[in-house]
Amino acid sequence: MLFLMNDQVVDIGDPRTTLREFASQLTEVPHHLLRSSHAITLGQALFFHCPPGNRPMPGALKALGALITEYTEANAALFVRPSNAAGPQDVQIRLAEVQITVMANLFEIQKRQPLSPSLVNNSVWAAAA
Repeated sequence: MLFLMNDQVVDIGDPRTTLREFASQLTEVPHHLLRSSHAITLGQALFFHCPPGNRPMPGALKALGALITEYTEANAALFVRPSNAAGPQDVQIRLAEVQITVMANLFEIQKRQPLSPSLVNNSVWAAAA
Protein backbone atom coordinates (compact mmCIF):
# COMPACT_ATOMS: atom_id res chain seq x y z
CA MET A 1 0.00 0.00 0.00
CA LEU A 2 1.30 3.44 -0.91
CA PHE A 3 1.12 6.36 1.51
CA LEU A 4 2.05 9.97 0.76
CA MET A 5 3.83 11.61 3.69
CA ASN A 6 4.37 15.29 2.90
CA ASP A 7 6.33 15.09 -0.38
CA GLN A 8 7.41 11.45 -0.27
CA VAL A 9 5.48 8.34 -1.30
CA VAL A 10 6.22 5.47 1.09
CA ASP A 11 5.35 1.84 0.43
CA ILE A 12 3.90 0.70 3.75
CA GLY A 13 2.94 -2.78 2.52
CA ASP A 14 0.43 -4.36 4.87
CA PRO A 15 -0.26 -1.64 7.48
CA ARG A 16 -0.61 -4.01 10.44
CA THR A 17 2.61 -5.85 9.63
CA THR A 18 4.46 -2.58 9.02
CA LEU A 19 3.20 -1.12 12.27
CA ARG A 20 4.34 -4.21 14.16
CA GLU A 21 7.79 -4.08 12.52
CA PHE A 22 8.49 -0.33 12.65
CA ALA A 23 6.46 1.14 15.54
CA SER A 24 9.56 1.15 17.78
CA GLN A 25 11.15 3.70 15.40
CA LEU A 26 8.23 6.04 16.02
CA THR A 27 7.37 5.56 19.69
CA GLU A 28 8.09 3.60 22.85
CA VAL A 29 4.40 2.66 23.08
CA PRO A 30 4.02 -1.02 22.10
CA HIS A 31 2.36 -1.34 18.68
CA HIS A 32 -0.63 -3.25 20.08
CA LEU A 33 -1.45 -0.34 22.42
CA LEU A 34 -1.42 2.37 19.74
CA ARG A 35 -4.77 4.05 19.09
CA SER A 36 -6.16 6.65 16.70
CA SER A 37 -5.21 9.52 19.01
CA HIS A 38 -1.56 8.51 18.71
CA ALA A 39 -1.55 9.00 14.91
CA ILE A 40 -1.83 12.78 15.11
CA THR A 41 0.26 13.41 18.21
CA LEU A 42 3.10 11.11 17.10
CA GLY A 43 3.12 12.69 13.64
CA GLN A 44 3.21 16.17 15.11
CA ALA A 45 6.08 15.20 17.41
CA LEU A 46 7.99 13.48 14.60
CA PHE A 47 7.87 16.51 12.33
CA PHE A 48 8.43 19.04 15.12
CA HIS A 49 11.65 17.35 16.25
CA CYS A 50 12.97 16.71 12.73
CA PRO A 51 15.55 19.39 11.83
CA PRO A 52 14.47 21.68 8.97
CA GLY A 53 15.58 20.32 5.61
CA ASN A 54 15.86 16.74 6.92
CA ARG A 55 13.43 13.87 6.65
CA PRO A 56 12.38 11.58 9.47
CA MET A 57 13.79 8.04 9.44
CA PRO A 58 12.13 5.85 6.78
CA GLY A 59 10.95 3.32 9.39
CA ALA A 60 9.26 6.06 11.40
CA LEU A 61 7.50 7.33 8.26
CA LYS A 62 6.31 3.82 7.44
CA ALA A 63 5.01 3.29 10.98
CA LEU A 64 3.22 6.64 10.99
CA GLY A 65 1.62 5.98 7.60
CA ALA A 66 0.53 2.54 8.76
CA LEU A 67 -0.93 3.97 11.97
CA ILE A 68 -2.87 6.63 10.09
CA THR A 69 -4.32 4.07 7.66
CA GLU A 70 -5.37 1.81 10.52
CA TYR A 71 -7.66 4.46 11.99
CA THR A 72 -8.67 6.66 9.03
CA GLU A 73 -9.53 6.39 5.35
CA ALA A 74 -6.51 8.58 4.52
CA ASN A 75 -3.55 7.48 2.43
CA ALA A 76 -1.87 10.89 2.50
CA ALA A 77 -0.78 13.19 5.29
CA LEU A 78 0.73 16.65 5.30
CA PHE A 79 2.51 17.80 8.45
CA VAL A 80 3.60 21.45 8.43
CA ARG A 81 5.80 22.89 11.14
CA PRO A 82 5.38 26.67 11.25
CA SER A 83 8.62 28.59 11.77
CA ASN A 84 7.30 29.92 15.09
CA ALA A 85 6.18 26.52 16.41
CA ALA A 86 6.78 26.28 20.15
CA GLY A 87 5.93 22.61 20.45
CA PRO A 88 4.58 19.57 18.60
CA GLN A 89 1.00 20.74 19.12
CA ASP A 90 1.74 23.65 16.75
CA VAL A 91 2.47 21.33 13.82
CA GLN A 92 -0.47 21.51 11.45
CA ILE A 93 -1.84 18.37 9.83
CA ARG A 94 -3.99 17.60 6.84
CA LEU A 95 -5.19 14.15 5.77
CA ALA A 96 -6.55 13.07 2.40
CA GLU A 97 -7.71 10.01 0.53
CA VAL A 98 -5.91 10.01 -2.81
CA GLN A 99 -6.84 7.89 -5.83
CA ILE A 100 -4.51 4.92 -6.28
CA THR A 101 -3.71 6.00 -9.84
CA VAL A 102 -2.42 9.36 -8.58
CA MET A 103 -0.37 7.62 -5.88
CA ALA A 104 1.11 5.16 -8.38
CA ASN A 105 2.01 7.99 -10.75
CA LEU A 106 3.74 9.94 -7.97
CA PHE A 107 5.57 6.78 -6.87
CA GLU A 108 6.87 6.19 -10.42
CA ILE A 109 8.04 9.81 -10.72
CA GLN A 110 9.73 9.54 -7.31
CA LYS A 111 11.77 6.56 -8.55
CA ARG A 112 13.42 8.90 -11.07
CA GLN A 113 13.65 12.10 -9.04
CA PRO A 114 12.47 13.63 -5.77
CA LEU A 115 8.89 14.87 -5.88
CA SER A 116 8.61 18.62 -6.00
CA PRO A 117 6.31 20.33 -3.50
CA SER A 118 4.42 21.98 -6.38
CA LEU A 119 3.76 18.62 -8.09
CA VAL A 120 2.47 17.12 -4.83
CA ASN A 121 0.38 20.19 -4.08
CA ASN A 122 -1.19 20.23 -7.54
CA SER A 123 -1.73 16.45 -7.65
CA VAL A 124 -3.01 15.93 -4.12
CA TRP A 125 -3.68 18.89 -1.86
CA ALA A 126 -5.26 21.25 -4.40
CA ALA A 127 -7.52 18.42 -5.55
CA ALA A 128 -8.45 17.55 -1.95
CA ALA A 129 -9.48 21.12 -1.14
